[in-house]
Amino acid sequence: MFEHDRPSGVVSEFHPAYFQVEFISDTPKPLPEKFAIITGYATTGESWTEELNKEADEKLLDHLLSLGCSPLRITGFSPESGHNEPGWAVDLDCEVACDIGKKFKQDAIFVVQGKTLYLLKCGTARNPVHVGEFKLHGAIP
Repeated sequence: MFEHDRPSGVVSEFHPAYFQVEFISDTPKPLPEKFAIITGYATTGESWTEELNKEADEKLLDHLLSLGCSPLRITGFSPESGHNEPGWAVDLDCEVACDIGKKFKQDAIFVVQGKTLYLLKCGTARNPVHVGEFKLHGAIP
């Protein structure tokens, strides 16, 4: 469905951390073949208090549940810095997922299709950018 090539110049629109991300999840449920990963935490480059991050995460979860979703906890982390950020894996259309990301002040969301990870801006230009292999662990390696 998505192209595997990054259009020239597109990568510079995204924070480099997006291209180093790996994920952890201890959910016993299998992840869908295609799903979005949305977080409510501070968007990349911003700092919020832990209280604000948790409040936004709870509001995002409530919103996803109100849509009839069955969100699964998934946490993105940087193997280089150790920074990690909880989010939700949801089986939603990309456009809907981007709209939710925008509502929750996100710069971008991830979409996983099979074993491939993509990045989509939550603004008006929502062209998927190939990140690479979707790397999922049971715990931070």
